[in-house]
Amino acid sequence: MTAPTSSIYSVLRTLAENSLTAEGSPLFATAPVFRDAESDFGGGSFHVSGLLAEDRIFIRNAGTAAGQISAQGNEVSFGGTVFGTVYGGTGTPFMVRFNPDAGTEAVNALAQNLLYTNTSDAPATIRTLHVNLVDASGADLGLRSASQPVFNEYSRAANPLENVTMDNDGAVLMSTNFVDLDGDGDKDLVNTYATGHFVVWRNGAEGSPGKFTRVEDTDSPFFGRSFPVNAAAAFADVDGDGDDDMIVTGDTTRGNIGATAVRARRGPSTCSPFQGTPLPR
Repeated sequence: MTAPTSSIYSVLRTLAENSLTAEGSPLFATAPVFRDAESDFGGGSFHVSGLLAEDRIFIRNAGTAAGQISAQGNEVSFGGTVFGTVYGGTGTPFMVRFNPDAGTEAVNALAQNLLYTNTSDAPATIRTLHVNLVDASGADLGLRSASQPVFNEYSRAANPLENVTMDNDGAVLMSTNFVDLDGDGDKDLVNTYATGHFVVWRNGAEGSPGKFTRVEDTDSPFFGRSFPVNAAAAFADVDGDGDDDMIVTGDTTRGNIGATAVRARRGPSTCSPFQGTPLPR
C-alpha cells in the first residue's frame, strides 16, 4: 500500500486584533489536495496540530446533499454519510478519526470546509499549524507519527519567558533549570552563572502561572550560599523522598571539576527548601 500525499503540510496563520469573527474564516487560504492510491482511510485520521490555547478549528456545516460536508455534534458526514468522529480543536490538536466510509473525496472536502477563529482580544500574531493524514494502513504524510508532539516557537507576545533576562552582568550562563522551588505546583526557573551566582525567576509570583518574576537576591533560597565558579546545577529526586534535590558541578579550589548532591528539605512556605543545607565551596 502507498502512503498518502498532500499539496500542503503546514499553514502559517498571521493575525491582527479583531481580524476574525466568531463564524470563522477558512483555515487554508488554498485547501490542501490529498491523494491516496487506495482511497482507503477507514481507521485512519486527519490532524491539525500546533494550536495555541486561544485557537479554534471547527467544520463548516455546509449540508447533507451530494458533495457537501455536514457537522452534527462530534460526527462529520459527506453527502449525508457519516465518515468520521471529531476531537479537539479548542486550543488542542484537531483530529478526525475515520470510519470505513472515509475516502479521498470526503477527506478533501473536509479540508476545504475547515474554519479557524480565535477567542483572544489580543491574539498571538503568528503560529504554524501542521497537517497530517493517516490512511487505513497506518501510513501518513511522512512528517511525523500522529502521536508525536509538534514544537512551535512562541510569538513574543505569547512567550512566557519574554521578560526573563538571561544576562547577569555579563557573566557566562552555565545552566538553566525548571524546578518547583516554592511547592506551588508550577516550575520556577533557576539560572546559574560562571561567577557562582544563582538567579531565580518565580513562576506565578503575580498569581498568573506562566508569568515569571525575578526573585530578589535576598529573597532567593540560594542567598548567602557559596557556589564554585563555573557552577552548573541539575535537579532530581536523588534520595527518593519526593523532593527534587540539587546536583551542583563546578571548579574546585584545586582547579578540578567536582560534583556534589544537595538534599532538599521542605518546610513552611517561609522556609527555603534549601535552608540549612551545606553547599559546595
